[in-house]
Order: sequence, then C-alpha cells, then structure tokens
Amino acid sequence: MNVKIRLTLMNFLQYAIWGAWLISLGSYLGGRLGFTGWQIGSFFATMGIASLFMPGIMGIIADRWVPAQKLLGICHILAAGFMFAAAAQTGYGTLYPMVLCSVAFFMPTIALSNSVAYNSLAKAGLDSVKAFPPIRVWGTVGFIAAMWVTSLLGWEQSPYQLYFSGVLGLLLGAYSFSLPQSPVDKSKQKRSWVDKLGVKIYKVAGLGAEDGAAADAVGVVSRSQTHTPTPIYRASPSNIPTASWYGSPISFSPCRRSPRHSAYL
Repeated sequence: MNVKIRLTLMNFLQYAIWGAWLISLGSYLGGRLGFTGWQIGSFFATMGIASLFMPGIMGIIADRWVPAQKLLGICHILAAGFMFAAAAQTGYGTLYPMVLCSVAFFMPTIALSNSVAYNSLAKAGLDSVKAFPPIRVWGTVGFIAAMWVTSLLGWEQSPYQLYFSGVLGLLLGAYSFSLPQSPVDKSKQKRSWVDKLGVKIYKVAGLGAEDGAAADAVGVVSRSQTHTPTPIYRASPSNIPTASWYGSPISFSPCRRSPRHSAYL
C-alpha cells in the first residue's frame, strides 16, 4: 500500500479515537452520572496533566530503545484498555483514575504519530513539508467523523462513546505494528545517566533554564539533530526530528540556530 495512504489511515484513526469522546464526555458526566462542574473539569484537566511529562518520557524511549511505530501501538493498546475499564465505571473515585491512565498513554501518541509519519516519508524519499499536511488534515476529518458517529447514534450521554474510542484505539494499536520501521539510537558511546534518561530535554523546554541559551547548552535535542539547523525548517533524511523532539513541549525561535517547531503539529 502507498505510504501516503497508510499514514492517512493512521492519522484518521489517531484523532478519531479522541473525537469519539472529547466533545461529548461532559454531557455524559453531568447528565447521566450527575457529576459536579469541578468534577467534570477535572476529567478534561487530565490531558494537561499527562502532557506535562508523558510525551517527553515516551519520546525518549522511542529514540533510545523502542521503535516509534511499536511504541505507538503499545500506547494505543494500553490507552484502549483503560478506556474500556473507564466505560464500566460510574463513580467519580473509580472513573477518574481510569480516564487519567487512558489519557496518559494517549497523549504521547500524538507526538509519536508525527514522528512515524516524518520518518516514513523521509524513507520513501518524499518531501515531508509538502507531503505531510494533506495527510495530517485527515486526522481532523477523523475527529469530526467520530464525533458525528457518537452524536448520530445517541451516545452523548452513554458509556458507549468510551467503548467506541476503545475499539478505535485497539484497531490503531494493531495497525501501528505494520507501519514502516522507525530508527532507534543504538550507538555505544558513553553517556552520563542524565543523557541516558534524556533529562536535559526538559532544560531545553525551559524547566530550570535561565533563558533560551539552554538550547545551545544542550547542543542536540535528539540523536538525529547533529547538523546545524537553518532558520527555515525543511525535513530530510539527515535532519528528521525524532520522537523525543516531537514529544516535548519545545519551541525554538528562528532567530537562533534552531528552527521554530511545536511539539504538536
């Protein structure tokens, strides 16, 4: 199958999983389960909580040990499992932890799917700057399509929306293992434990850094950022960002040596 079609399907399912419940969850929690406003808000806060650390951690794992497409599949399967468990709960004390765990494994997949797409396009010899946007837009289509399905079937105040999301997650989890292989860093050069754990990437993000010079102090963000970036970013096999780049909330200024790039496209 054409790599563009395969990545289009990946993006469609990636955001359909989210669209199945994100818009209608509040109606289910407040209408059928009778949760209070702050309780409902706490469920939507899970995405922010998970995004603080999980994308960076999973990005480091994908760069160092587990190929991004395999880790993408593992995360989706785990997220789907917790979503199925959440669908069976009706009390706040049991439902909230399940949703939090599901979201914790789902949020890194946004970054991982971007990494898989860019690596796959680069391996196919395609210009990702031109090829990726038409592929990514199908993620938005998938989100809207899943949202419509939930609404048209009357699942806004039903746990079926969570089951629906879980089924889509299992489908994408299994499909991810068939995607093109993403590289991992198998170099045997000696690194400090700080480098091995990728802790410095949080310094680049501004946690504990005095100013933007932290980007220069670190030198490289991931194993593939060994070139000198240009102000206008164009992906190629030699400068393709890897999962730890996509998985961290980093934004570099084009005024510096590194290009501006957001964690989530």
